[in-house]
Amino acid sequence: MGNIVRTNSGKVEEFGKDNGLIHEAVITGRKVGAGREFWSKLAHNEELFKKVVSFTMGIDINSDLEISPLEAIRIMGKNYLGPECWSSLGIFATDKERDYFHSAVPFSREELETCKDTHILVAICSVSILDIREKVLELGERNYKMIGVFKGFYPSCQPAWYNEELFAKEKCKYGWYLVRKYPVSGSFKKTYEEQLSLLEGNEKNPNAALVLYTIIAHYLLTHEKLFKNRYIRTSSVASDGNHVWIGIDGPFPAGWGDSFGFRKLGIAAIRKSNSNR
Repeated sequence: MGNIVRTNSGKVEEFGKDNGLIHEAVITGRKVGAGREFWSKLAHNEELFKKVVSFTMGIDINSDLEISPLEAIRIMGKNYLGPECWSSLGIFATDKERDYFHSAVPFSREELETCKDTHILVAICSVSILDIREKVLELGERNYKMIGVFKGFYPSCQPAWYNEELFAKEKCKYGWYLVRKYPVSGSFKKTYEEQLSLLEGNEKNPNAALVLYTIIAHYLLTHEKLFKNRYIRTSSVASDGNHVWIGIDGPFPAGWGDSFGFRKLGIAAIRKSNSNR
């Protein structure tokens, strides 16, 4: 019965052909600023339409482009690093960030099923490499074994080479990310530009802080060392103009430019989410 409309004349019409009702909707919308641009977006964006219907009708329409955190945990298993993992490093989020992470995960069920063995689903708040290093140093004070695992964060005599680098102070953009567990296939022994060309259409090269957080948090959860005996290039840029390498020991002072390729140097990749934040 939801698709049948009775007009003022008593004539029954199929919904969608009752121009009077549609005209009324346009007129009412115009009064509150819904012009051509609004109706165009509504007509061509099914996800937006779902949200409007869900709000108006008071019903839950599950989007194909996002799932609940509990469902994400079920799919990803040990390859899930949610907000609850922050406490292991003593990281605290803002109220805005916590509210965001309590809502849906902006990846489809199908995409997570596809990536559950090759990627890690990471929730990260706004942190920098220097923030992360501070937390790792505190870990070492509480558990000396951590010093052996993350020895690159414990320089024996001189300050870390990246202390004054802008990239080390660069904050992650908080959100959900699907981070590759391995360097992109075929990316070893290639220049940075050659490595970028290997990324798929829905992938991009992440910044150094996101990769470093993933490496450390995943180890604390699983004791698995990502990129063991390997380094990966990130989108972060050092003061010499070259992209930063990251390994389990932290940022690596490469000394070699983007125009060189090395047998132990690949490139990091993340999948873009469906979030419009």
